[in-house]
Formats: sequence, structure tokens, C-alpha cells
Amino acid sequence: MRQDRGSDVTECEEKQVAPDFYFKTFHSDRYWSATLPEFREEYCWYMGRSSEAGRYHDNMWCIDPDKLIEVMRNVKAAWLAFKVLAAGALPPRSAFSYAFRHGADFIIVGILDFQIEPNAQLAKDILSRLRDRDRPWRA
Repeated sequence: MRQDRGSDVTECEEKQVAPDFYFKTFHSDRYWSATLPEFREEYCWYMGRSSEAGRYHDNMWCIDPDKLIEVMRNVKAAWLAFKVLAAGALPPRSAFSYAFRHGADFIIVGILDFQIEPNAQLAKDILSRLRDRDRPWRA
């Protein structure tokens, strides 16, 4: 297991790959089924679920969000964040706000047809009120 979460971005930046954008999973880990930090493993999604409390659950896609925020803070390429709802574990209002506030330039959200208008309005509302963003907009 690689300990440097976000290392794929770090490696690209160190080797001056200079992509137009990074497409990275990103969501908060503050929800009831999130794997406890001491049990997180890089790419553990393929090993299946555990029935033991606090162990791996299948909606943990961003294993170390704080590390990713730190890595992306100085990256000049745009950041497209996906899985921001953690497979439905996070409500859109808090998930969208978290992603944009912590540096995502765009969010990719799987939604049903009847959710398009309210989620678009929600994103517009969040962006119009966003004041505490550390990372400059890159797109």
C-alpha cells in the first residue's frame, strides 16, 4: 500500500506531465459508514465489504480527503472531482459545498433526471455564496 495518498497527482506534478485537468474522487469522510482511518487501505474497494463496524464499506472512494486537499492546493491544472456524494452517503448540499470549498473546480455527480434542476440550482446557490476557498479557481 502506498502511504502518500494523492501520490498519482504528486508524481505527475514532479515529472511535469502538465495535464489540462485531474479527474479525482473527492468527498468528505464524515458519514456513518466511512471506514475508520486506521482501517483504510489504498484501492481497497475490490476486496469486498466487511460486516465489522468501522471496517471497509463500499462507498469509501476518497480514502484521505485531507491529504488530497493538501496535494491539490498548489496544482495549477483544473480539478474535476467525482464521487462527491460518496455513493449517496452524503447529502448534496454538504457534499457540493465541501468539494468546491476545498478546491474542486468542477463536480461530477450521478443523479436521476428529476434531480437535475434542483442539484443545478443548489450548485449555483453554493457557488454564489462561496467565500472561504483556499485554492484559486483553475478553470
